[in-house]
Formats: sequence, C-alpha cells, structure tokens
Amino acid sequence: MTFPFLVLQSVATPAVAQGNPTPSWRERCPGASDWMKAHADQGPVAVKERDARRTLTRPDLVAELQSRFDEEQAARRRMLAEHFSPSSNKLVVRLDAENLRWMKRWFEKDGFPTADQIGEGGLHLLWLLVHHADTEPEFQRSALAQFQRRHEAGEVNPQDLSQLSDRVAVKFKEPQPYGTQRDWAKGGVEAQEIPDLARIDANRKALDLMPLSDYGCMMHAFRGAPSR
Repeated sequence: MTFPFLVLQSVATPAVAQGNPTPSWRERCPGASDWMKAHADQGPVAVKERDARRTLTRPDLVAELQSRFDEEQAARRRMLAEHFSPSSNKLVVRLDAENLRWMKRWFEKDGFPTADQIGEGGLHLLWLLVHHADTEPEFQRSALAQFQRRHEAGEVNPQDLSQLSDRVAVKFKEPQPYGTQRDWAKGGVEAQEIPDLARIDANRKALDLMPLSDYGCMMHAFRGAPSR
C-alpha cells in the first residue's frame, strides 16, 4: 500500500457516493485479492509474527525508525489535506532531508541493518525513508543493493524491493524492471503506455509478485477513488 514521491502506508476506504457504497478494491480487483490471500506470508500480520519470534539486538533503532516513519507519514497526510500548501510541502522536504542525514550517519557508523537487529518490520520502515530520499539518487541506489541482499536472505518483502528498484530505475532513466512507478490515478495497465509488459510480468513472476494488471487494478482502485 504505497507510492511515487507520496508513499503512504494506509489508504482510506473509498467513500460512499450518492448513498451507494463504492466497491472495495477487493471486489474491483479479484485477481489481486486472490493473490494476496495466497501470499499471506508477505503480509504485515505474518511479518509481525516472525519478528515476535526474534530477539532484536537494536530495539533502539526500531523505536527511532517508527518515530521518524510516523512523523513523515503524518506530514504527507497533512500535505494531501492542505492540497500541497507551501507550508506543508516545506515540512515534508525538511523531514526527508533530516531522515536522509540520519540514515547516512547510521550506515557510515554501523553499516546496513539486518532483520536480527531491527526485524523485517524495521527494514520496511527503513525502506520507506530510503524511498523518500529523492534528493540523493546515488544514496538510494546504494541502499537498494543492500535491500537486495536482505531480500535474498528472506528479510525484505518483494513488493518493497520492486518499488525501490523501479524508483531508482526512473531516477537514472532506465527501464522499470517491475512497472510500479506510474500514475495509477489515470487507470490500470490498460490506461498506461507499457510496451514491454511481457518483460515486466516475467520479472514480477521471478520475484513472486502479482501480475502487473492485478497490481495496476489495485493501485487505481486506491488512487482513483472519488474521495480519500
């Protein structure tokens, strides 16, 4: 549940229009719904259960990540509510810059963390901060290489890896390997210009992701809702 400059970790339920409930994304996108049910091990409940079985060695970093995550998400929701007002936009830019400086100091001192240190949940929080470090694409690309290693170790969600991979690819004007970085408010895959859909879906299958048509349907249901 996330996405381009504006990644938010929860999406409001579509509003009721003229007294008739708007169909949920699960009703509108049965393929995506079925896929997520079959891959519950990638979901937040499964992550929380796995982390509960770990004895995290850096709970202090988890607490710091959670605090920074909550603050930047609140700022982005405010920016949406205020229709990108100058003051709300300035706050988001400031928080992203502060988070970037903090991450760079952390990595230089202690290296890139593992799930044993901060859990899979902590790596997801870190992923979001890296995702929003847009002023330094080279930093994002360097962090992506570390996330790829953590994914190979079974510690990073494929969805997180795909979105960061595509974000970095866009920054360096390279083809998106997984096709996630698009204006889904315009519509699903059928409304996008994707000449290499077969390649993208092959990459997605190799990473154990749902087909892009299902992902696009879900994202359009979130972003194209009449009210949020």
